[in-house]
Amino acid sequence: MFKDKLVKPITALVNLTPDRLVKSFCGQLVPIFFLHRMYPGYDVTDRSIVQHLEWCLEYIRKNNYHPITLKELVLSRVEQRTLPKKAVVFTLDDGFYDQYEIAEPLFKKFDTPYTCFVISEFLEQKLWPWDDQIRYGIENSKLSVLSIDLPDGSRLNFSRVSDTDEAIIAKIHHQLKLLDQTHMYAWLGTFYQQLHVEQPAEIPEHYRPMTWSQAQKLIDGGNDIAPHTQTHRILSRLSDIESEQEILGSWNMLKEKLKGAAPVFAYPTGRIADYSEREMSTISQSELTCAVSTVPGHVKLASKNENLPRFVFPDNRFDFIQYLSYIEAMKEKISRH
Repeated sequence: MFKDKLVKPITALVNLTPDRLVKSFCGQLVPIFFLHRMYPGYDVTDRSIVQHLEWCLEYIRKNNYHPITLKELVLSRVEQRTLPKKAVVFTLDDGFYDQYEIAEPLFKKFDTPYTCFVISEFLEQKLWPWDDQIRYGIENSKLSVLSIDLPDGSRLNFSRVSDTDEAIIAKIHHQLKLLDQTHMYAWLGTFYQQLHVEQPAEIPEHYRPMTWSQAQKLIDGGNDIAPHTQTHRILSRLSDIESEQEILGSWNMLKEKLKGAAPVFAYPTGRIADYSEREMSTISQSELTCAVSTVPGHVKLASKNENLPRFVFPDNRFDFIQYLSYIEAMKEKISRH
């Protein structure tokens, strides 16, 4: 891959650039990365994500980056304390078992803390994320032609002759994110029926959450566990009352179940359309000190704590170094001018 050949020169460039020059041109920059599962699809033997993550964690240690938790980042901002040079934050979303069983030993190997945002009703095993249920249903359906009636009465039609499963899943996800999500979990029963797939009575093994005990062990080991709503429904598609309950209810559950839960929050799916000033106001008026999105970018001095950007963890080394360093911010600044 051509980008791989650029890893050494871009590393040399970043390491030779004086910190004061970066700050004068770009200001303070802190990247927050977010990941989900530790392996792709159902293939638990596929170690490509783990191997790539291991390389990246080793890279930050070899090149003198300073990993901190999101809680530490926000506390430094609130108290106006100087951040460590080359600070970087890692976060994992949802609370799946592999985020403890696989991620924890790997991050620990490189003495790197991370923040895990958990869906409280998921850890209670009362539900599993609706978007993962869409994937489960499509991948387990034997139908070659699919007609899916959505909660608003609209219909999506697919043919597996011309549409891949990934394309079908992405289209359904996209459409559902635009709709009222009040009765999302009730609608899933209809969804399974349309696919001729039996709705699981229990959370399937591949989709099981970490336990509360494992979550506490993560905290005790120097990591953070933080709220990611009760049900992972998109907040902007809920009423005022439900939106507030999703945020504060998940936080209250974590405080009840765990000792030392972190008062930081992640918006479900986290696109700019998935939350609004309403949700940011709920955060600012609560005990929660910040909220993160999935809008890409570095955290800067001007960033709002209720609306901090994050980079999706890139799947290649070159892009990881760009986001980790000042390169991406430099490119953005130059393009604006």
